[in-house]
Amino acid sequence: MQIFLTELWHTLWLTTARKKKMLAVFAAVVVSAIIGYRFADNPFISINPVLLWFFCIFLCAAALYPAEKTPLFHLRLNRTWAGLFALLVAAFLLRVFKLTHFPSGFIPDEAGSMNFALQYIFNPNTFWIIMNPLRTGLDSQPVLYSYILRLSVQLFGFTIPGARMSSAIIGALSIGAVFLMVNEMADRKTAWLTAILMTAYHYHIHWSRVSLSNIWVTLLLPLTVGFFLRGWRKGQSGGALLAGFCLGATAYFYTGGYVLVFLVILLLWQTWKKTSDHVRLTIYAGRMLAFALVIAIPLIVFSAVKPEHFFDRLNTIYGWKSAAVTATLGNTASYSEYLIHQVVHSFGAYNFFTDVTGFYAPKIPFLIGVSSLLFPIGIGLAFYRKQYFPILWVFLVTMLGGVLIVGTPASSHFIASIPAVCWLVAIPIHWASETKYSRWATIALVVIIITDLVFYFGVYSAGKYGDFTVPFPSVEPYIH
Repeated sequence: MQIFLTELWHTLWLTTARKKKMLAVFAAVVVSAIIGYRFADNPFISINPVLLWFFCIFLCAAALYPAEKTPLFHLRLNRTWAGLFALLVAAFLLRVFKLTHFPSGFIPDEAGSMNFALQYIFNPNTFWIIMNPLRTGLDSQPVLYSYILRLSVQLFGFTIPGARMSSAIIGALSIGAVFLMVNEMADRKTAWLTAILMTAYHYHIHWSRVSLSNIWVTLLLPLTVGFFLRGWRKGQSGGALLAGFCLGATAYFYTGGYVLVFLVILLLWQTWKKTSDHVRLTIYAGRMLAFALVIAIPLIVFSAVKPEHFFDRLNTIYGWKSAAVTATLGNTASYSEYLIHQVVHSFGAYNFFTDVTGFYAPKIPFLIGVSSLLFPIGIGLAFYRKQYFPILWVFLVTMLGGVLIVGTPASSHFIASIPAVCWLVAIPIHWASETKYSRWATIALVVIIITDLVFYFGVYSAGKYGDFTVPFPSVEPYIH
């Protein structure tokens, strides 16, 4: 350890230029933290602190910008890029198809978020005074997403489809993110299978058509892992910066994405075990973490200064209070009975139990048909091959978004597991395709795609879908 620390110290402080860069990064993080602390009490601020925060991010990026000339990606016309582009187009079309009429109304959370954005974001009556994007607002949700929601209706129309268009775009882009991640962590064929499965996955399609920030986690989590691994494999520290950007940005979207903190720890541990160059890995990971910190630290500071605001939503949904036990199982239930209920219904959400909320209410579990059968097989094969990452991913999301939360399973709390779920379903299909059962692998893939699409656009769309009954808010896009 002493040799490692000595080598790391000499590597970081070998030249005056490196010292200056480290001081610039430190200054950017400190100033960004001060901005978060100074304006934690202010729901409305001038634009100047936000511009200063942007400058801190730019300064940190400039200081950490890689000197390597090796490109992270080679953009050229080949089958991989053409196929991926076609898949993204297909994903986008599935997410905007019938978007005007289905779902025809907002759920209350969507309506509340839209009403908040219309009243407080880009308010022409306040001139340069803006809603503080570096804190949480309605239902403890980060305010920054309200800017994206407001921009979405500004660009695509003050309608329900206009509000949902940003989610449809992000949902489509997440297919490329998943391809990148699985390609770097597993292999190319599994990456294609995972991306194709997620393109047609009814659960992902649905949440790509809802104007809430939840779907962003299916983009930011895979991008963080994918960029980190690709940059490390290519010897390009630009991958660390891109991963750091996605990691830091996760703080400003759906809180279910905070599971990424645990996944990054697992990712660093796995990478550490696979390399002997621990000094270079430490510097590479340090770039990612430093850039993530300068982006996220205003909200981190806000959570420390105003925990009653930041954690208010958790007080509502936390499922291990006596009132939650009574509401779920009755007055005579014990905590041991409640534990069994939470574990069974949370981990059974993928194969047996349906969404208990009105956010989706499909009256089926998260996986149906062939995919439901392949999911546990994929878990077994992943264990056998020591591919623990997607298994632990699903486990963490299920524990944090199910077992610990009241009213499980709630589809909104399991969204972060979608990339890993599709990955695990892809593993047995890939295995079968490499054996004498290759024809059955193709059949299974086709059947899964048809089943999901027919269910969502045929069965589900033909009935009543949950709480989607609220019209677009009838308020002017500013405060009177």
